[in-house]
Amino acid sequence: MESFSEQFATLCTDENVRRIKKMVEMSGDRDEKEIPIVMEGTSKDEFIEEIKIEAHQRKFHKMKDMQGTEEHLDTLSNLFHDYVSYPIVDSRYLISYTNYCKVREQCPIQFREFLSDRLFEAFRADQKDYLSRVDVKKLMMYCHKRTLANHNLLLLAAYARPGLPYLTYEEFTDFLTQEIVPSIPALMLGSRKTDDGMPAYLLDPTYFTCFVEKKVQFLLDPLFTQKIRIIDLLATGVMDSLIDQFDEEKASDETNKFSITSCENVLTIFRELDRDGNGLLSYKELLRYKEVKSDKSEESEELVSSSEEELSIEEEGSNSRTKYSPLFIFNVFLTEKSFDDGQIDFTGFLNFYNAVENKKLIQSMRWIFRVLDEESKGYLTRKEIKDYVESLMAIVRVMLPSIEARVDDVVDEVFDICRPIDPTKITIKDVIDCGKGWTVLGMITNVDDYYLYETREDPQQDPDQ
Repeated sequence: MESFSEQFATLCTDENVRRIKKMVEMSGDRDEKEIPIVMEGTSKDEFIEEIKIEAHQRKFHKMKDMQGTEEHLDTLSNLFHDYVSYPIVDSRYLISYTNYCKVREQCPIQFREFLSDRLFEAFRADQKDYLSRVDVKKLMMYCHKRTLANHNLLLLAAYARPGLPYLTYEEFTDFLTQEIVPSIPALMLGSRKTDDGMPAYLLDPTYFTCFVEKKVQFLLDPLFTQKIRIIDLLATGVMDSLIDQFDEEKASDETNKFSITSCENVLTIFRELDRDGNGLLSYKELLRYKEVKSDKSEESEELVSSSEEELSIEEEGSNSRTKYSPLFIFNVFLTEKSFDDGQIDFTGFLNFYNAVENKKLIQSMRWIFRVLDEESKGYLTRKEIKDYVESLMAIVRVMLPSIEARVDDVVDEVFDICRPIDPTKITIKDVIDCGKGWTVLGMITNVDDYYLYETREDPQQDPDQ
């Protein structure tokens, strides 16, 4: 590839100079305000694009050269302990501002930017030492975290297009499959043996990759922009949670939303719903999600007779033990179906699972509203809401016979809670702004949420609180 100077010399020919002079002369009589100025956006000129890429690569390599290592951290730790200020209080090593400045002058160049006066003042105010000193251990922890954050930043930036602060879904998938999955012990081939003695995965990497992708997309891209900001991956702790999976003990932490155990738990639910074992969920199978257990015989538990090839919403609502509105589940398939036969795979199920299991998040409200808004109009009419309520009430009358279910009353309550600007329709903004979004969406899609709302002690109280 030609260097910058060689490309510049190629462009500076006599012909190009004459062409530029002619353009300047032609624009000489024009008002300066008429000359368009491109403030942002990608230039179509290949030469300019190459300059942008080259500048980004140089900046990236410079940041990489400034990345601290374990050896640099050890050197910094030794310097801090050499300049400890006495007396020692409660077995804690403290350092004065004068010695702090000496450490900053002698430490590896990678940490000089971290060790600012503002950092010392922040720790000093927190320490409240009578000699205005700070804890050496806290300073080292800070430097270690900054080093790890910079490492993660460079790792993610390597997969982004030059100069862009985000990853597309495809780029994030490449990052997972190349940087994260190969380093997780539970996803390595040979972690266990099959019955035939052949090496096998403890967990199929494909499932874990899909699990992480959908969780990140749900949490960090609520507006469905198909982009994930790098700063969000760092600030929300997603990168730390993924790196924890490199440790087999931390991989079993169920409180970590991105752990191997969390993925296995969701996969178990999916496989229990998949009665025919074909790796896909049908409408009938997804209706069983969180179904009510009963002591009825197997014959009475069947939702429809085996001779029927297709399920109708009315039949399912009156016979099933599902806790979700059949019409809502039906629209889930319209939104997430993966195949022509109307079934969804594990990826589509994850979208549903993330939304219904994180009901108080705005991301969940947006996804559910998108499912309910079958025609993607941006709002729900009174008639549409009534249809969803009628579908749910068919189940409520069977499961909760003690509650008098009146469709029109529920619809009126939905509008009373949302208080939409337009009294004939409800938008997602109305749902979010009312402060009781999931109460509204839950009482028209889920039996449990409807029951909580109807049996609340204080009529003005939000059952989610």
